[in-house]
Amino acid sequence: MEGLDKRNSSVRQLIIRVSDQLKAGEISLIEVTPEEAQAAKARLDAHNVKRRERHARKMQPL
Repeated sequence: MEGLDKRNSSVRQLIIRVSDQLKAGEISLIEVTPEEAQAAKARLDAHNVKRRERHARKMQPL
């Protein structure tokens, strides 16, 4: 959508429609197997645990 005027109402409507379709599960950006989705969730969960631990250490009084 490069080069299109983002103020154009038809562009806004298209973005909203695609966003709604993604949220409703009608379309997906990539196809993944359940195993791939589970592995990706495990990686994200592990990353979030590490991030929370770092944050907790920063918040501890000196």
